[in-house]
Amino acid sequence: LMIRRPPRSTPLYSSAASDVYKRQDVERPVDDERFIQLEKDIATNPAPALLFELAELYAQNGDMEKAVNYYRRGLERDEEDIYARYGLGKALATLGRHAEAVVHLNQVHESDPKHDYGMATEALADALLASGQDAAACDRYEELTRTSSRSRPKFQFATLLDKQGRRDEALQIMQEIVEQESSLPSYVLSSEQPWIDQAQQYLKTQEQD
Repeated sequence: LMIRRPPRSTPLYSSAASDVYKRQDVERPVDDERFIQLEKDIATNPAPALLFELAELYAQNGDMEKAVNYYRRGLERDEEDIYARYGLGKALATLGRHAEAVVHLNQVHESDPKHDYGMATEALADALLASGQDAAACDRYEELTRTSSRSRPKFQFATLLDKQGRRDEALQIMQEIVEQESSLPSYVLSSEQPWIDQAQQYLKTQEQD
């Protein structure tokens, strides 16, 4: 019996949607014994758990095409696995196939909006934005601002509000992002700083206007 484990959370530092889903934090050589063993096992027993594990290993190594292939094969046999569907959505987004990513990430969101500590919802919002679905992306970012204090979803939400002409609301959120800087511990500030800096720049630009 193989037990599926939740994927690790990956901090979201980049404003580029495709960068959000890259999971190359674990380096493994392509001839790693686990790769070889999994491929041998799958040849005789294509169990979903084995397919999903191999897919995750390929994703960690940056081979998203193969990751997508194995995630899809596994989901054909176990379509209810939310961890695998999340992985598939992220891999597709990394490949720039955002519309396809939205389909799978939306299923994850519908199943569990708080999956991966809200990161799945943020991944969905990013994919929606990258595929030109601004209104839907705005809704998802707004949802995140109600459950998370992180600056990134707030900044993205405020940017979309500004785009909609809701400048006063955008200004208020950008100000909140900037004001929280002094209260953040150093280990949190390092990841929040890029978004705080961008919020400060936005406020300066509005003052000049």
